[in-house]
Amino acid sequence: MSAAAAVTATFALNAYTLSVSNTGTGTGTVTSNPAGISCGATCSAAYNYGTLVTLNAAASAGATFTGWSGGGCSGTGTCQVVMSTAQSVSANFDVQNFTLSVAKTGTGTGSVTSNPTGISCGTTCNAAYGFGTGVTLTAAADAGSVFTGWSGAGCSGTGTCQVSMTAAQSVTANFDLQAQTFTLSVTKAGTGTGTVTSNPAGVSCGASCAASYASGTVVTLTAAPASGSTFGGWSGACTGTGSCQVTMSAARSVTATFTGGCGSIESGSDSVGLLVALMALPGFLRRRART
Repeated sequence: MSAAAAVTATFALNAYTLSVSNTGTGTGTVTSNPAGISCGATCSAAYNYGTLVTLNAAASAGATFTGWSGGGCSGTGTCQVVMSTAQSVSANFDVQNFTLSVAKTGTGTGSVTSNPTGISCGTTCNAAYGFGTGVTLTAAADAGSVFTGWSGAGCSGTGTCQVSMTAAQSVTANFDLQAQTFTLSVTKAGTGTGTVTSNPAGVSCGASCAASYASGTVVTLTAAPASGSTFGGWSGACTGTGSCQVTMSAARSVTATFTGGCGSIESGSDSVGLLVALMALPGFLRRRART
């Protein structure tokens, strides 16, 4: 001290680092006030002792912010950290899930399955999938049914249905009973000849004596005897001598009987005896006249 002197002592606040990490299956950003953290890009920053740092989380499209951990923070609101020491905070983002629902309609039956797994309808007709997941649905008809197509979620046709899960989706699979066909067989019997035809067309007997018809079809058969023959009647699925109406709920068989005229009289029959007697009648009458 050879003269008066002045000295300045400078004190600085300690700075501590706040570190943020993003966790979970989804994505999002965390920003801070005061500025410094923008995570995404910058996930740590230094703040002076005692600074109150407020963190805000924002989920990306298709994700959900599910909460904070560390730094004394929790819940899904803002996170406030007092920087009295270095701090670490985690922000958890999960992929947002959406429900895919499948309905089955129609007169038939079948099943719908999914890839990725989740739907097996039959039993389980809805499942949750993460945002952006591509789900492929496959339909399989039961025996006696046919898959006739999709509707909803942009699906149509009878192939697979591909759904992008960017929102809740609903799909309908239509199954109808398979059309069954049954055969109607016609047999001609008897000593005469003739034809049998059908309405709807199919049987023309003569040429074709059997035809297939869809289940429930009512088929009308008409018999037409040839010259010198008589239609004697139906047997099997029909009786009588009128038209024959057959409902095709199963395979059916019908017999049409045609009987012959005079050209078919056989020796030894009562008809032959009558014919001989008639032929002898003129001679008998002449003899009676002479006597």
